[in-house]
Amino acid sequence: MRGRGGRTTAPRRAVLDTLTKATHLSASEISARLTADDVQIDPSTVHRVLSALADAGVVHTVPVNGTTTYGMADQAHHHTVCNQCGKVRQLHHDLAEALVRAVNADGTVSVDEDGRAGGVVVYGRCTGACPTPA
Repeated sequence: MRGRGGRTTAPRRAVLDTLTKATHLSASEISARLTADDVQIDPSTVHRVLSALADAGVVHTVPVNGTTTYGMADQAHHHTVCNQCGKVRQLHHDLAEALVRAVNADGTVSVDEDGRAGGVVVYGRCTGACPTPA
């Protein structure tokens, strides 16, 4: 956060520590984990911290069933999201880049300077039974 012009505060460190132990979490899931770890941070502070971290590019967002989830943005990575159960899985970068190349056949999709897709999210449904139906 300091490298991006922001302060490193106790709430920011706590939220980042929680996110580094998980794939993607909503603000309420982060608040619940902090509470379970006896870290007292008001839920509104968690929201403000996540907003600041997203603005700074430290975390990225993935919309899941109307809820925003957050993950570390330490490197570009891609996701699939089940529209039924909300399960978020990582999508291998080669598959995401092939998808971007296919969509970009007419040159209308912008990708990062190095030609790689910066963060692709593909929505669909789990194959077979969902692990935890919504």
